[in-house]
Amino acid sequence: MGGEVNGCLECLDAFDEPAIWVRDGRIDACTAAALSLSLDIEIGASFAEAFALSPARLDALKSGAVVGAQGGQVELRARAFGSALLVRITRRPLAHVDEVRHLLDVGRTIAGSLELKEVLAFACSSLAEMIQASTAFAILLDEPTQTLRIVACSNPTLLERTRDLRMGLDATSMSAECVRTGRPVIVGDAAKSTVVSPRMVELLAERAAFAVPLIARDGAIGAILIDDMSGPREWTRKEIEGATVIAQQLSVAVVNARLYEDLRASYAEISRAQGELVGAERLAALGEMAAVVAHEVRNPLAVITHAVGSLQRTVRSAEEAPLLAMVGEEVERIGRIVSDLLDFARPGAPDLRRESFGEIIEGAVEAVMAGKLVEGVEVRVTVAPDLPNIYVDRRLVHQALVNLVLNGVQAMPQGGRLDVTASRSDVTGRAALRVEVRDQGVGIEESTRARLFEPFFTTKPLGTGLGLAVVKRIAEAHGGSVNVAGAPGQGATFALELPIAPP
Repeated sequence: MGGEVNGCLECLDAFDEPAIWVRDGRIDACTAAALSLSLDIEIGASFAEAFALSPARLDALKSGAVVGAQGGQVELRARAFGSALLVRITRRPLAHVDEVRHLLDVGRTIAGSLELKEVLAFACSSLAEMIQASTAFAILLDEPTQTLRIVACSNPTLLERTRDLRMGLDATSMSAECVRTGRPVIVGDAAKSTVVSPRMVELLAERAAFAVPLIARDGAIGAILIDDMSGPREWTRKEIEGATVIAQQLSVAVVNARLYEDLRASYAEISRAQGELVGAERLAALGEMAAVVAHEVRNPLAVITHAVGSLQRTVRSAEEAPLLAMVGEEVERIGRIVSDLLDFARPGAPDLRRESFGEIIEGAVEAVMAGKLVEGVEVRVTVAPDLPNIYVDRRLVHQALVNLVLNGVQAMPQGGRLDVTASRSDVTGRAALRVEVRDQGVGIEESTRARLFEPFFTTKPLGTGLGLAVVKRIAEAHGGSVNVAGAPGQGATFALELPIAPP
């Protein structure tokens, strides 16, 4: 008897099928094929506990009966050698009721969600479990590039390893063949197949596999790939049909999810366009109102200015002179407001001419600093030497830069440094020039950043709220943009980008 037992132990590794050796109720050894079944087989573990066998079923197995184990996943056949058993393991196909339940669960999940990744991941896990396969992959076709990529897998680790793989439709691959022909591709032994990708065999250790197509109205949009790493395998008709049913449901889910994404993008685009239209109409209305107000105010303002000037030349009273000076200052302030209104209301198209951007920047800085608005402000201008000439309306861009520099100076009432830099940049894929105005002021609150370029919005006690709105209109009129960055207490940076060539 001892020689026969030793002979069984020596021959165990020669088995191509799943088998284990049980001695004194413990798993003593097992074949590689048994380990690949993912049944938690551990050497030294209790055989009855590992396979969930009751004493009655264990006695039946020892007497030569075929016993179901592991929740119906496998069947066990044993041959006794005294107190030892040689147990062979065979996959048990799911019962018809379990299979139908699986299909219903997958169908319900697919129909109830538009989140494509979630649906594909659930389907892959369900397929791998239903067919008792090692892995299931969902592979989709990228139409513009005509390449296949893995988007879901029943094994998260393998998904990370294969996420960046791309495969052309002309490649040697089961998935590519399946998508090209629109028919299932079945391989029982990967080592003998000419259609299996050697790279995938090496990466996934595939021994057997099959692929079923995902068919939409215009043809195949991908495939479901199911593989087995335990050894060659004869795939049954029922397994192929079950995977095909789920693949048909997944095809509908993929199409619906893509339509949903397109619809969501369309709604977002409509919402954006509607917002721009409303904003444009609002700006047009404000512009018309501003032009009327500025025109009506300018005439009486000129009369008041002339009258104040005449009174200042004739009045000698020490009490009346300060009052007239105060009136004169307020008249000048009203004049600046009227000028801002006119700048904002003047919509016309820019008169584009080839200009030196560096000269415009220096002129704008000089214009602001000549006013000596704030003492203790140091302005540093840095212009890249390779800046080309640019097509702009010199007067408008000068005004925009004056507003940005003035805004930076006013943000530092206690003084500080203002950096103005100009360099080449890129805006929406076009060559552009970029000027940044960086101050060391109080910074910008998150709640106010989004409104800084709105007309009549200001955080300054004496501001009109039109300076930055004018900058935005000038930038957009040139096909450029303006944006701001900064945090409270860390200063602010305004960036104006203008395309080099005419828009």
